[in-house]
Amino acid sequence: MAPQTTRRTLGAVLSLAAAATFVGAVPNAAAAPAKTIHPGVSVNYGDVTCTVGVVLRAGHQVYLAAPASCGGIDLGKSNQDGCSSPQTPVGSPVSIEGAKHPGTLVYSSFGEMQLHSDTNPNRCYYNDLTLIKVDRRDRARVSPAIPGVGVPKRVVAKLPAPQSALKVAGSAATAGNTHHDGWELDLSSPTAMWKTPDCGSPVTAGRNLVGMLLVLPKGPIPGAPVAQSPAATYNLWRSIRYLRHQHGFHHVHLAR
Repeated sequence: MAPQTTRRTLGAVLSLAAAATFVGAVPNAAAAPAKTIHPGVSVNYGDVTCTVGVVLRAGHQVYLAAPASCGGIDLGKSNQDGCSSPQTPVGSPVSIEGAKHPGTLVYSSFGEMQLHSDTNPNRCYYNDLTLIKVDRRDRARVSPAIPGVGVPKRVVAKLPAPQSALKVAGSAATAGNTHHDGWELDLSSPTAMWKTPDCGSPVTAGRNLVGMLLVLPKGPIPGAPVAQSPAATYNLWRSIRYLRHQHGFHHVHLAR
């Protein structure tokens, strides 16, 4: 009986080995797509290319957040605000770096303020947020992680105090003064960081999200260690709070 038992045992081992080989081959045959869409990639709507600041979601829908000013305000003109400037229409296609399919512009804070005839000066100038819906075929390509930072834990309600250590797109920066009733925060950094600034880049304090880079600094004076004027971010927490009061966006939150 011993030889027969040995043959059966050997057969069982071979069967398990074959099964393990088969199971191990499955992931290679259907490998998950690379996470090519994340904060920091570029998007284009209107005639301006901007940067994604954060990934949001509601249920199965995945959204990329970027500045509304990229789709309407002429950045070369002054005294323009979201309550009066022309806007790229909701429903417009959006080119997304790293995506295989165009996204769709589904929300603009500027458009909503105009729809509600808003005249609050702080909101008109500093409530600056659009949502771009990612095509369902590209959802598996999205990561909420900010390169060099990780996945943000929360959006801060109060802007950081002066001299707080921050990062803009993963590079070191320092908080300056807060203006306009807590809507705007100055940012400073060595000039090397501002050689190619990207409007919309995420601004973080540790793993907390402060906002998006929305005011780019003027160029440095020759020989000066810092830029002539500070960059700035706006209060993203307030923009998201405004978003959640609009029809269809009550349950939007940070993607995890």
